[in-house]
Amino acid sequence: MLLDFTEVFKQTGQLAQFSPGTTYLLTAVRDQLVVRRCGTFQIARTWDVDTSPSSTNSLVAPTNARSGWSCDSEYVLACCSKRGVVNVYSMVDPQWNARVEAGAEGLARAEWAPDGRSIICFSEWGLRVTVWSLLNGTATYIQFPKHMDRGYTFRKDGRYFILAERHKSRDTIGVYDARDGYKVTRHFQSPTQSLAAMALSPNGRHLAVWEGPLEYKLSILNLAGTVLRTFTPDPDPGLGIRSVAWHPSGAFLAVGGWDDKANSYPQQLELKVWKEPANWLTKGPEGSFSEYDRGVGITALTITRRDGAKGLPKTGAAQVEWNLTGTMLFVRYESTSTALHIYNFPAPDEPFKPSLKTVLLHATPITRASWNPVRAESLAISCSRPAVYMWTSNNEWVNDNVGEIEDEGAECIGVPGQEMVIRDVRWAPDGRGILLVDTNSYCCAFEVEDEDQEDVGDDGPEIFRLLRWYYKFADPLSRALGLPPFASSDEHTIKDPKTQFTRSLVAISNAMGIDSTQLLAMGVGAAATCAALYFLGSKKRAPILDPKEWKEFPLIEKIEVSPNTAIYRFGLPDPNDILGLPIGQHISVQAEINGKDIMRSYTPTSSDDDRGHFDLLVKTYEKGNISRYLSLLKIGDKVRIKGPKGQFNYHPSLSRELGMIAGGTGITPMLQIIRAALKNPLDLTKISLIYANVSKEDILLKTELDDLAARYPSRFSVYYVLNNPPEGWDGGIGFVTKDMIEKHMPPTESNIKILLCGPPPMLNAMKKHLDDLGYPAPRTVSKLVDQVLPHQKMRGNLRYIVIRPTSSDEAMLLLCGTCRDLSAQQYSKFRMWVPVDDYSRTIASPSLSAAVSGKPGNFITRLFHHKKKSEEKVTTASTETTKPATSTTKVKLILVKKITGLPLEQPVLYVFSASVWASAPSLALLELKYPPGAVEEKAVNLVEGENFTPGELLAVTIDTWPFYTYGHRFSEFIKINNNATLPTLATTDKIYTDTTGSVEWIVLNAPTPGAKSSHQDVIVAIHPRDVPGQFIRQRQAKLEELAPKSPENLQKWYKDKLEFNGLLSSVYAEGAPTDITSGWFDKSNQHWDNVKTFIASELPAFLPESGFVDGSAPGEADFHVAAWLARTAGVSGAKIDDISPLGEALGLTLDPKVVAYFDAWKVRDSWKKVYAEGLH
Repeated sequence: MLLDFTEVFKQTGQLAQFSPGTTYLLTAVRDQLVVRRCGTFQIARTWDVDTSPSSTNSLVAPTNARSGWSCDSEYVLACCSKRGVVNVYSMVDPQWNARVEAGAEGLARAEWAPDGRSIICFSEWGLRVTVWSLLNGTATYIQFPKHMDRGYTFRKDGRYFILAERHKSRDTIGVYDARDGYKVTRHFQSPTQSLAAMALSPNGRHLAVWEGPLEYKLSILNLAGTVLRTFTPDPDPGLGIRSVAWHPSGAFLAVGGWDDKANSYPQQLELKVWKEPANWLTKGPEGSFSEYDRGVGITALTITRRDGAKGLPKTGAAQVEWNLTGTMLFVRYESTSTALHIYNFPAPDEPFKPSLKTVLLHATPITRASWNPVRAESLAISCSRPAVYMWTSNNEWVNDNVGEIEDEGAECIGVPGQEMVIRDVRWAPDGRGILLVDTNSYCCAFEVEDEDQEDVGDDGPEIFRLLRWYYKFADPLSRALGLPPFASSDEHTIKDPKTQFTRSLVAISNAMGIDSTQLLAMGVGAAATCAALYFLGSKKRAPILDPKEWKEFPLIEKIEVSPNTAIYRFGLPDPNDILGLPIGQHISVQAEINGKDIMRSYTPTSSDDDRGHFDLLVKTYEKGNISRYLSLLKIGDKVRIKGPKGQFNYHPSLSRELGMIAGGTGITPMLQIIRAALKNPLDLTKISLIYANVSKEDILLKTELDDLAARYPSRFSVYYVLNNPPEGWDGGIGFVTKDMIEKHMPPTESNIKILLCGPPPMLNAMKKHLDDLGYPAPRTVSKLVDQVLPHQKMRGNLRYIVIRPTSSDEAMLLLCGTCRDLSAQQYSKFRMWVPVDDYSRTIASPSLSAAVSGKPGNFITRLFHHKKKSEEKVTTASTETTKPATSTTKVKLILVKKITGLPLEQPVLYVFSASVWASAPSLALLELKYPPGAVEEKAVNLVEGENFTPGELLAVTIDTWPFYTYGHRFSEFIKINNNATLPTLATTDKIYTDTTGSVEWIVLNAPTPGAKSSHQDVIVAIHPRDVPGQFIRQRQAKLEELAPKSPENLQKWYKDKLEFNGLLSSVYAEGAPTDITSGWFDKSNQHWDNVKTFIASELPAFLPESGFVDGSAPGEADFHVAAWLARTAGVSGAKIDDISPLGEALGLTLDPKVVAYFDAWKVRDSWKKVYAEGLH
């Protein structure tokens, strides 16, 4: 196994943990939580943990005793037990946090409940357990827990909380319903005298409880409290039970005691002993690597003498653990601490004869061993040395000494150039990475393919299994015929295994005078024959696809599927060429349309088995730029392709079962995976598909899907759903429902995944269904273009989360509040109550420019000193509407999209020059060649307290009597809606109160209509760096006036807004208190630290070497990036044509790509016009 090591990072208390989806890594460094992205190990989040003591705890040294992820990776907690506080932070909203303070009972331990929204807190001295809910802030108390670490458990689905308790000097067990506020369901006496620990079976039916170290007694109960079995060995071993582990099936228990006895086994010819070689570990930048030595003859074990005077003896089974499938069990005995014993365990259909399989011997005592959570035949070991030890049993090993295939092997892998001692090993949930933990540091190791295997592709490991499988047959046959050996060395020296395999079979077949396929059929076995033919048939040329270079391919055939859908077949340079697209990923198609470069992502329906061409299934839409472009192509016309793209990469047996929900052309990525899985005889994945369409005629590739379902009935099923079904239709009718998902998706087990692809409305509905069924769905995004969203079932509970997020999913974690709120609540559904008399007058207030603090370094000061010369105040139209005499009458404001005969004459863009995003829509209007006046631009001076009215027709309802204003606009738009920020774009049918929506409308409705950028991840990554808005001092008076009159449902909003505006006003007022201003400046410095990190490490990854993000000309993403870069550079003192001061202000050398991007903008007319008065 080849491992790629990261650098060493600091940590405290060995608090390091992968997120459930292996996307992030959480660590604690003193009083700070650090979250890194597993892909790049760049810092994604940091929080300074508030460890100030609660009122009932002393000022002891603060330290984080425990940290952890919620089941959906949305929240993290940090427990400072010595000070009695638990802090909770959100990955979605970095500003949100919750704090739990323990009372006089103290705090010993805190961790997440399986639902990810409740925290279990154990008090000191075993007084009580408190369950805190983050949803409603309530607390549930359970008295007198027995043990805070080994005396409780949850059922696998998270439904029941089982707790060992001590009441009236007796052991009792309580069963609590977690879904019903932790109300007691059962409470019964335990059969133990002094309960040491408990363990619930994986199926949740049986509970094992056992006595302490002095009595060897274990009892098995059901959750009703009935004792089913009691186990006590005869004769009595003298000491009690130390370790217990349930078999994954729940049918067996492995029990290890404190006894120090040697057990004899019948002579086993298959027993293997592997020994760590002497003096293999050397220091150096390249690290060390060695295979274990194979033990020969009788091997002596090092036995540690026990010292009876020192507490519990170092004897017995210190660790007992089953592998994923329950076919193997390892035991680590304390008395032989350098040895790891691995046992074979029979399957249900095999004779019940467990046996010792392997013994691994090491030079130093083992500190930790752990099975791979995904691959049942692999485990990792640590031995307090700068190395990690790996053992696998998968028919992949070649013994160099005897030239034979081994069904197992072990490796010693040194950590290169690192001064650290590995004391613990922790697998990533996906089984591909290992966390290596020392006392105060850690690093990670990830599996990589050898460079010599790069031509093998994703099926490389399967090829090596196949080579070794056939080694036993082909090599003897080759020798008998006087031919060269089939393979000459281990996997690290095989340059091209497919070629070597093919040549060997051809040579054998020629010598015997038969065809190679006949040779395979001569007794190798049907399954092996299929596997061999599969890999023999996959020998192709190197991939044509290049992720960094656009390539052109001609259209050679167009196959009509339906009136608006076709398969477009594009030719590759050579008939034997392959595209080289990994399963689960997609390609980009680029075209120049009306002078602009437009891109769109598609998933080919063909695979690498289709040589010389690739196919795209495309449905033509009226407003689809690329789809219309493809529909007009003639045979011989060329298109530009680049890829692969995407973060989801399917590999054989990725999970036990796959559930797929597709709609329309969303079937294309699903079909790609289905074909790859079913044609591979070594892939045992079961697949269930729900495919939704409008009518039967819209079902794409139905013949092929039905054929696959008929050919692989045990592995693939498809269920069709139609909105407009024909008569006699026996499939689903209407939309996909929760009942359909429950019936046709895989059962809720641990090793499944759900994939979604389809129109955005359908995806939103499916995510809602998953959420209602107990699966946290991905957050809503505005639009998914040929994206497959994988959900992974979390081990240990019944929840799904996003793993390996697509760019849009990961970006949603960083989405700014305005955009996130707007995506969840459409503005057209907005309702609010305000006093009616506040609509008819404006706020007359002096300018704040003189009151702005001039303290050096206050970057926000400069935001308000800049003002465009062309700014004009918004004129206010008077209203003729008759109003009630009283000024406190409530009216309901309803947004009306359209009233016949009263449309808005033209779109209006409201901007505030000091706003971070003011220039984004302005740049878009100029770059996209909007005629002058096509979109009316109005400047609003928020510094002077000026309000604005979005120019859309409004309907007013007073009590039950409705009337319309007939085109008049209200004179003010009080910013009660926290979505309503500037810039705001009011069109004829909708108001866009966020920058992303405004720019998108401008792009899609340009004189030459454009398309949404394929780089949405850039847009959402840019926006979180916004400075908090609403710096309006005069608005404070207005809020103070409105607050007493507000209805009950708005009072909390007014209170929060008053506090926030009051702080900002005090910052900019003359003579503001030093503590307030210094706090604000500290916040500013923190903002600049974030900017520095983003400029140095994140922004360059989004930028091209030259040109723009969206191609040769600026596109949607570029307007956002340019606005943010101009504002940031302007604050640092940079000029319209010189960005160098930004690097000086940040104290770093700007990445060449950042400089090149700025240079590409500064020569454009739009840039010169928008920033004529300087960068802002």
